[in-house]
Amino acid sequence: MVALFEKITNNPTFFDDMLSVESLAGSYDLIRSQPGFGNFLSYQVLIDLLYPVDYYDGDSVLPFSPDD
Repeated sequence: MVALFEKITNNPTFFDDMLSVESLAGSYDLIRSQPGFGNFLSYQVLIDLLYPVDYYDGDSVLPFSPDD
């Protein structure tokens, strides 16, 4: 699992691409397109990015709701 996330962090455009997607489905598709990320893991990562975090003053990393 660590190796998968290491590949993403080494991808210079992944985070910019993730912040520029226009829909929750687009976010899922971007995560799913990464090597080693299947349907389940992609969904789990997406859900984690929707949780509020203190670093973003209680907002989620992505500007979407789980209801989208």
